[in-house]
Amino acid sequence: MRNLRGKWVPSAGDFQHLGLWYPAGERITQHLVERLAGEEFYHADRFYDAMKNVTTWRGAIECGAHVGAWSIQLAKRFQRVVAIEMHPATATCLQANLVAHSNAQVVLAALGEKPGYANLQSPAGPISSRLGPRGKTLVRPLDDVLAEMEPAFNIDYLKIHVNGYELQVLRGALETIHRHRPVMTIVLKPALANYSTTQEDILNRLESIGYRVVSRLKPYWVFVPK
Repeated sequence: MRNLRGKWVPSAGDFQHLGLWYPAGERITQHLVERLAGEEFYHADRFYDAMKNVTTWRGAIECGAHVGAWSIQLAKRFQRVVAIEMHPATATCLQANLVAHSNAQVVLAALGEKPGYANLQSPAGPISSRLGPRGKTLVRPLDDVLAEMEPAFNIDYLKIHVNGYELQVLRGALETIHRHRPVMTIVLKPALANYSTTQEDILNRLESIGYRVVSRLKPYWVFVPK
């Protein structure tokens, strides 16, 4: 885990689009450009759909925060926000985009089920990074990352969007989920198959820990405690 603090200096090739910094090497497709032009922010409808289920606004965690479109919105609503991103270049842009929100903390960390190492892969650009086997990137459970944070805080919302690695991150967050019982958004995409995971695996896991589906504006599924 590494907290990103201090003054941010853009790397060569970093660029802005609609007020947000993106890392060098990222490619914004024409389709995404057109869609963002018609949205308040990235997948705003999914964000508001999740927020209508939140009743207390103490803390929020975003796993796979990317450049911070949702983190910014979370910081406007919650007392404390932790935005976690595993690609260093994306995390520095995330830091820049959250600079106006002193209640938001950026953490550079790769999340998984248990401590280990993996290969950080970015075949389509930094934002679409994913984990592969046998690498040098340290992987840690969310439970361990949060245990190191001072002061401890209450978590009322948790989002997991990690390009197919959702089940592994969920397994590494079970202690946090049991303790805080947050509203959760989990993104379920075909990329799950890259890790021999199915949508049913995640639904069954959430059912087993006492969660139910309240909304599914696919691929953004919202879960609340039963």
